[in-house]
Parts: sequence; structure tokens; C-alpha cells
Amino acid sequence: MRTPETKRVFNWGMTWRDAAECAWLSEQAAQGWHLKKVNIFYYFEKGELADLVYTIAAPPVKIREDIADYIQICQDAGWALACHNGLARFYFYANAQGTQPTAVFADTPTKIAKYTRVLKSQLLFLLLVASSFFTMFNAVVLHENRPQWFMVMMVPLLLLLGIVLLLLIDFAFVTVFKIQRLKRQEGQT
Repeated sequence: MRTPETKRVFNWGMTWRDAAECAWLSEQAAQGWHLKKVNIFYYFEKGELADLVYTIAAPPVKIREDIADYIQICQDAGWALACHNGLARFYFYANAQGTQPTAVFADTPTKIAKYTRVLKSQLLFLLLVASSFFTMFNAVVLHENRPQWFMVMMVPLLLLLGIVLLLLIDFAFVTVFKIQRLKRQEGQT
């Protein structure tokens, strides 16, 4: 149950845009909304206005078996755990503006592995939406003698699924380009 002291915002899955998402979370904290939970939504609690810097970390796969050690490494580096998304294994850390916590798992190969995992989950979701879209397309467009109510109900859903499908394709391409850019950077160093 939501109260006036809490809010939730749909999570568009922008963890491949770390800097933009972290800046947005910092803006929320500046307005007094503190991140408490992330899944399909961001959950915030109202509190004091805060000047926080957020970072999103994704532990390497080999570390996931002992996640307590990973969290301790991040805390030892100066990061304060705000919350985590257990499903995707993204950890959100918040620190006061002006503090300089040590970067953890911020090397290029780890970032490439993180975005590759993000891309795989995007492609899986894209496959599910695409199969739903084409199934509905087949039901709406290719079959005749459908009742009018069926068409009135299905065409807007088909359009919505089409828009979601295009957005997912766009997100996947952005992620691929990000991975390629990181690989080029790694080759230059």
C-alpha cells in the first residue's frame, strides 16, 4: 500500500545508461525521494533533501555465489548500499556529494561483461514481445470474419505491442553500440 510518503516510478530498464539513471536518482534524492527498492518499479520514500551521488554496480558472474563478500568490498571502498534488484543483480549505491569512493569492478572487461548480460536479458524480453506481437498480428490481420468487438479490442493492443517492440529494438542497438565502444576503448589502452 502506497502512502503520501512513498512513490513508485516505472523502471524502463535503463541500467545500460548508468550515468543518466544515476543522475536521475540523484535528482530524486535532491527532492527528498530516497531509493528503497528496485524491480519493475523504483520505490522511493520521502525524507530529508539530500545531495547524493548514485552508482549502479553489477558484480561479475563468478562473484555471485558469495555476494556478501562483494557487498563488503563495495562498502570497504566507501559505497553505501541503497538497495538491489535481486532479479537482475544490480546493486544501487548512494554516497554524499563530494565523497570519493573507490571504483569497484569498473574496469573495461567487467563493464563489457555487464552490458553483455544486459543485452542477453533485453534480447530475451524482445523475443517474448516479438512472439506476442506476431501472434496478435496473425489473429487481427490475417484472419477474416472476426467480430467487431475483437478488432476494437485487439488493434490498440497490437499498436502498443508494436511500440514496445520498437523501443526494445532501440534499447538493444544502444547496448550493442555501448559494448562495441567499450571494446574499442579496451583495444586502445
